[in-house]
Amino acid sequence: MKHHLLERALLGTSALARRFSLLVLAVALLGLGASLFSAYHFLEFQTDREDLISSQDELYENQKRFLDEFPSADDVVIMVEGGVTEERQNFVELLASMLEQHPDHFYAVFPKVKVPFLAQQALMFLPEEELDSVVESVKQAEPFLRSLRQNSDLAGIFSDLDQGADSEDGLAPMLPFLNGVFSELERSVDTRGRSPYRSPWSDMLFPEEGEEFAQAAEEMKSSGYYHTVDSGRTHLLLLRLKKTDADTMKLLRDTVRSAGKAYPELAVGITGEPILEYDEMVSSERDSHRSAIYSLILVGLLFAISFRQVARPVAAIFCLALAVGWT
Repeated sequence: MKHHLLERALLGTSALARRFSLLVLAVALLGLGASLFSAYHFLEFQTDREDLISSQDELYENQKRFLDEFPSADDVVIMVEGGVTEERQNFVELLASMLEQHPDHFYAVFPKVKVPFLAQQALMFLPEEELDSVVESVKQAEPFLRSLRQNSDLAGIFSDLDQGADSEDGLAPMLPFLNGVFSELERSVDTRGRSPYRSPWSDMLFPEEGEEFAQAAEEMKSSGYYHTVDSGRTHLLLLRLKKTDADTMKLLRDTVRSAGKAYPELAVGITGEPILEYDEMVSSERDSHRSAIYSLILVGLLFAISFRQVARPVAAIFCLALAVGWT
């Protein structure tokens, strides 16, 4: 009975399509147009692999909490080759400033190691043993620091030194430091201020690394140190992406291309795990579309050869393409 009803329904639909063929075709094409319009404006092809897993999955939630506490190091690396060193450095600075103008898409833009930051946060990089040594040295220098704060001339400092000569907590322990201060003053007078200044504080706070401290002080005068590989012939710029969608990728590549217009002799490349994953997904999407078109053409040719005619295979392929478009 059900088979009979289905047969009658199919025969009725076929008769209706033959009788009002133009109307049925127009409605089908309108449906196809509406489907394509809604797909173009309201559907988005996700290129993030995390979208393959349900956001309600327990593993997904655990991974998200882990990344919130320990962000993954999915850095994007921009490699700059060619030209001279100064041109590569200027390009890296220009590109970094342009990327920092889009905080909604890029963050942690890292063109170079900025020395002023290290100078202000240097104590955070010392091991605990050296920090304890610095604390002891500062405690030892406390009377001298107090005297510096209370006196504005050398006479007052010498007066405090004379009064505390017999005290272990006085300024007597600071005599080696004061000797270094006056030696530096004498050297400055002899050279009429042309000799480089060396802080005597390094010998007091870091007695075993005084020379290294003085060298570090000279290095701190630099504005920063760039990331380079291949013996300095390639400069690197590091950054991270807040999103890995198509808009962010397009903005990144457009920004790099725009910055490169001022330096046409430089060769610039973009790499990193987020970039490779996005390009892989885009390539997969393009290949899937291409394979779908090729399969339709080949199936049509197979039908034409099998049925020894063209009209019906073309009609069958058209109906198949119409149905795919609706979905």
